[in-house]
Amino acid sequence: MADELKRLVAARGNRKATITRMYNYIHAPDTTEENVEEVEEKYFDIMAYFSKYIDGDGGPSSSSQESSFHLPRIQIKSFNGQVGDYQSFISLFISVIGKDKKLNDCEKLYYLKTYLEGEALDLIKHLPLTATSYVNALNLLKQRYDNKKQVINHHINLLLDMPGMTKTTAVGLRNLVSLTKQHIGALQSLGAPTEHWSLIVIAILQRKIDQYTLRAFHIEKQSNDDLPKLDDFLLFLEQRASALEIVGSSLPKPGYSIEKSMWDAYVRGLLKG
Repeated sequence: MADELKRLVAARGNRKATITRMYNYIHAPDTTEENVEEVEEKYFDIMAYFSKYIDGDGGPSSSSQESSFHLPRIQIKSFNGQVGDYQSFISLFISVIGKDKKLNDCEKLYYLKTYLEGEALDLIKHLPLTATSYVNALNLLKQRYDNKKQVINHHINLLLDMPGMTKTTAVGLRNLVSLTKQHIGALQSLGAPTEHWSLIVIAILQRKIDQYTLRAFHIEKQSNDDLPKLDDFLLFLEQRASALEIVGSSLPKPGYSIEKSMWDAYVRGLLKG
């Protein structure tokens, strides 16, 4: 107990000395423009440092996180300028930091800069640490990245660029379905008329799957009159993935022990059974 008390007293002395040096530095008579900017940077660095001891960790706390329960700290992922990530980043940043009443706008700008990388940081890094600069920074980011048309194009390109499959695997099929739903959902939330895109998206996906999965789909949908729907195609891929997971390594390899026509019949039986 005595050793712990000595350690705490020593730690208090170190903190007090740090605060004293900070106070003396800030109140030094040299107030050139360069030194003022340097003082501002050092001030916010020190504020961030001491917030670890005030809040119990390395980031600002929000009122939404003040609870009798020990909830895990919300982690904000850095934003590097990818337009598809902007909305989720800025929404979380505003919720956790922007609405924190314990922080002034200078501090919010400091934290905003720490969560930006690359092109996004270059856009605002030269703004001085002032209250008005925080608002200006948010506006600059909004003007650059809150572009509905650009975000729609971003998700369409990601759909087109999804990796193709050379062989049938349950993991590959589920990843393809998951990515498709993710981008279609994002496009729907942006107001894109995805309900009319079934044939186009199916055509894209048919170029991504292996030939045996594609053949099995066309055999199952033997009617040439009914146009396939995207939901039906994705359901087929999910069912095929489930069948592959059930049979596992016992699934025969096409072209070896079973003729291709027998292979298709085998897969259809799995899907229907």
